[in-house]
Amino acid sequence: VNVGDDLYVTGETRIGSTGTAFADITVGTVVVDPGSIGADATLAFDVTVTGMAAGDVVVLQHPALNDDILYTGHTTGTDKITIFLYNRSAGSIDPASATWTYLWFDVA
Repeated sequence: VNVGDDLYVTGETRIGSTGTAFADITVGTVVVDPGSIGADATLAFDVTVTGMAAGDVVVLQHPALNDDILYTGHTTGTDKITIFLYNRSAGSIDPASATWTYLWFDVA
């Protein structure tokens, strides 16, 4: 494959000999409005992405969170990502509504 060429794969794809097979990779966005997070507290909430299934892999990117907020997320059911936000500061933080980007690996 030359740099700049498109690569199309039909069926399952695996990177490396022991990698997990996946059927598709999708980039998309979802609006997140989590509400207030108490001091030294974790907030968990769900967002909907049609087609996701438990066990699929998702990587999240926020546009601009406060440096005191740590985050992670994973697929937890049909059409659902559960996002966890941890406020490590000594005061409450109420992040603004924002559009997050996700990278979704549809695990085959």
